[in-house]
Amino acid sequence: MTTLTDPLTGTIRLVEQAIGCAVLLPSDAKYIATLGIQVGLEGVAPHDESAELISCQISPGSLVGHFQLPSGRTVTIQPKVDAAAVFRMLGYVFTDNHRHLLQDAAVQYASESPLFEPLINLFNKLVSARAKRGLVQDYIRRNENFGVFRGALDINKHVQQNLGRDNRVHCRFFEQTVDVLDNRLIKATLWRLLQCSGWSSHTTQALIRNLHRFDPVTLQQLRPQAWANMHYHRLNDDYRPIHELCRMFLAYSSISEKEGSFAFRGFLLDMNRLFEQFIQTAFEQTLRRSHLQVDVQRCRQLSLNPTAPNMRPDVTVRNRENVVVIADAKYKTDESGSRNPDIYQVIAYGTVLQCDEVFLLYPALALNSDIDVINSPIVVKSRRVDISSLRAVENIEALVGEIAASKTLARVDQVP
Repeated sequence: MTTLTDPLTGTIRLVEQAIGCAVLLPSDAKYIATLGIQVGLEGVAPHDESAELISCQISPGSLVGHFQLPSGRTVTIQPKVDAAAVFRMLGYVFTDNHRHLLQDAAVQYASESPLFEPLINLFNKLVSARAKRGLVQDYIRRNENFGVFRGALDINKHVQQNLGRDNRVHCRFFEQTVDVLDNRLIKATLWRLLQCSGWSSHTTQALIRNLHRFDPVTLQQLRPQAWANMHYHRLNDDYRPIHELCRMFLAYSSISEKEGSFAFRGFLLDMNRLFEQFIQTAFEQTLRRSHLQVDVQRCRQLSLNPTAPNMRPDVTVRNRENVVVIADAKYKTDESGSRNPDIYQVIAYGTVLQCDEVFLLYPALALNSDIDVINSPIVVKSRRVDISSLRAVENIEALVGEIAASKTLARVDQVP
């Protein structure tokens, strides 16, 4: 349980998947609820300066990070696992060179600052080093109506715009500039991180300094499709880890796109979603060179009845069109074993997709277990994925290999 000695000042400190107590202004309590965090009203709290305070129980669920309330106070939510475990999963999901980029030597995990500040400091360090060497440049095509001739004449536009004007000429030419997508991605990320607030003064100043280094670059809101257009070569290959961190930050620096009177200023990560992505990435990486196909969150029909909901397993592994493995990630940190709804869910998946082997993967589990379903060929297998281990990545990839090998389908060399 989390409490505050001063109901109007100070940081509200919560722990993931635990109930905390705090005294809040009504506007703060309402704002927390709009973020999807459970807020329970305990009663009106007496205070010398205001009678409009309420005592609340706050349950952040699987969210971790920090955000600012309308009153200006900050809420921090610490993960139940070590920060290093969170960073390892983030590195595995978002970066190619995860074993090097997010190691203890590169990221200082122990800190009293917000949870993700060590990652921001690493990002600042990489951006600053690259900017000091000079921002990458490229040639972009431009069309301008000049008073002097430059490049090549654009006849069609010249006739359309300059008929009767002998002092203008419409030209098309290529110009070398730093205002290219490589740099726009970084500037957009720096700006977004500055909007989050809550960082230490040292980190904030480093973000501001780096942002000024990108003054010649256009600040624009970038769509997810922008990442698909990235191309790396000899001159910009060192941008790759920076862009990977950009993609991570832009994915988690905002939790709500809803319009409201108070903009979201914070950095929140859903551990449930991160654990799912961690498992999905393990299947994709481990089986990418096999003849098996991995589908992630593929929507499938549950029933011919149009009113029935669709189902979306976290991972399905196919041998051509036949589904041979189904896996669902469940971020539940108690060790009591598989929950009934989880079991029923994967049995439904296995029944519809005609798959005998279905897996439930948990971060904490007392014992691995197999449940044979009566009058059905389906076996529900619960397995532990210890995300707190230093070898979490190696262990989950080994588990995925065992799951695939159990069908003797894991590698191409096993195909007759």
